[in-house]
Amino acid sequence: MKIHSGLLLHLATASLLALLRFRRHHQRCLKRACHGPAERLEDMLTVVVTTSPSPVHPSLELIHALLESVSRFAPDLAPCRFIIVCDGYKPAKKNAFRSGKVDPAAIAAYNEYKENLHALVEQLRAGVSAPDGNGVPADDLMRTSPPQLSSRFPGIEVLELSENYGFGFAVRRALAEVTTPLVCVIQVIAS
Repeated sequence: MKIHSGLLLHLATASLLALLRFRRHHQRCLKRACHGPAERLEDMLTVVVTTSPSPVHPSLELIHALLESVSRFAPDLAPCRFIIVCDGYKPAKKNAFRSGKVDPAAIAAYNEYKENLHALVEQLRAGVSAPDGNGVPADDLMRTSPPQLSSRFPGIEVLELSENYGFGFAVRRALAEVTTPLVCVIQVIAS
């Protein structure tokens, strides 16, 4: 199955750039109003990233692409809290990914994806970058190694849901963890 991540990255990047424009406007307004420094973006914004079972799992390719996009085009977002929500699933005989129904093979791939994601998050919190890839198969790098990033993501975390909530309720569940006044929601999907 071919991943159409170009459109996803374009939409995510456009959203991130809009947030940065808002931040610059907010800083100018605060400086005019109180003649002091503006609040830090990480105190104002939480990024919620939703994932669910997908035919591309256990690959972390889409998460890598998202983080590389943030690091390259919106590095001011990297210090913000990132909550990656892993929606649950409904066991089934046949895959129907959009409704959260997955067969045993897809369940195993999704569980491996979540294990890889936890390992990636620990590396990103520690500020570890991927090796240059010499001698390491590209597929292995996409599964476990963090991408080459110019930014650290100290506030990245994973929220695993035990049952299938669907996109809207998964976001709602993540919002219960948010303490900032602003939220950016990014849905990571493969089509």
